[in-house]
Amino acid sequence: MAQLPTGGMVTSRGKADFDIFGVLLVIGTAFVLLALIYVLYKTSVMLGGVIPVPGDT
Repeated sequence: MAQLPTGGMVTSRGKADFDIFGVLLVIGTAFVLLALIYVLYKTSVMLGGVIPVPGDT
């Protein structure tokens, strides 16, 4: 198994795999960030709205 390509390096399997893994990595990272922000938001709301949110009732 080749290591995960970094810095745009192409593995022996070709650049197609790198493109697929790159897209999955971006989507996965975005999903994790959104989940983390959501958890922090819900936590702040439960703690009494430490972070003021516009439109929050």
